[in-house]
Amino acid sequence: MPSRNTVEAYGTTALALHWASAAAIILLLISGQVMDAIGGAEEAPGILVAHVLLGVTALLLTLVRLVWFFFIDRWPRPYPGLEQWQAILSRLVHGLLYVVTLLLASSGIATLILSGAAEALFTGQPVPDIERILPRQVHGLAARAMLALLALHVGAALWHIIRGDGVGARMGIGKRP
Repeated sequence: MPSRNTVEAYGTTALALHWASAAAIILLLISGQVMDAIGGAEEAPGILVAHVLLGVTALLLTLVRLVWFFFIDRWPRPYPGLEQWQAILSRLVHGLLYVVTLLLASSGIATLILSGAAEALFTGQPVPDIERILPRQVHGLAARAMLALLALHVGAALWHIIRGDGVGARMGIGKRP
């Protein structure tokens, strides 16, 4: 498989960036839920540190993906045989995944800075209560939006895999018909 995309499929670079991003985002959602279940970031500073590092990783992977697709490589064309509404919905969901990822990263960074949590993490001080500041509230709403988008994305992927139409094969899952 080539490192660059073809008009029909994603190359190894795009696949690696996609799956690394997916893993980071899933771990971010899990760590965020665990922090909430424990009682917030101030009760789980170790998890917050991991969450921040994963968030920076997801942000960097997203920026690399965007640079890759806009300046180095190209997206494959829409899969032949998709109905127009499917192609439009696919582009919309993919675009929103990028936008929401960037929104989560920026609201997370703003939360750390404005709450004083970043300084607390670096100095070993107790993490302040971050729940009431606006960027944290935006972060929580964006996380819910990410969950909904991921449900659509994964649901559509599973639908294509079950149908065996070859769409999943473009991302390294399933076989081409």
